[in-house]
Amino acid sequence: MKTFDDILVKMGQLDSLMYSVESAMIEGTPEDGGEEVTRLHNLIYLLWDQLKQVTADTEELNGHVKVCNAVYAVNKVDEMRATIERLKGNA
Repeated sequence: MKTFDDILVKMGQLDSLMYSVESAMIEGTPEDGGEEVTRLHNLIYLLWDQLKQVTADTEELNGHVKVCNAVYAVNKVDEMRATIERLKGNA
C-alpha cells in the first residue's frame, strides 16, 4: 500500500536528481549558447520549482490525513468502548 510518505520519499529522490540535472546542464551548455540555452535553463528551474511546490502541498496534505486518521481512531475507540459497556450491561 502506497502512502504519502512513500510518495514524499520519491519526490525527495527527484529533488536530488535535479541537482545532477542542473550540474549537467551548466557543464554541458556553452555560456554563450543564446536564447535556446537560456530557455533550457529557465525550463529546468521552472520544473524544479513545480516539484518543490508539489512536494510542499503533498507534505501538507499528508499532515491533514494523519490528523483525520487520528481523530477517526479516537472516535472508533470511543464507539468500541460504548459497545463493550452496552454489552456488559446486557449480560
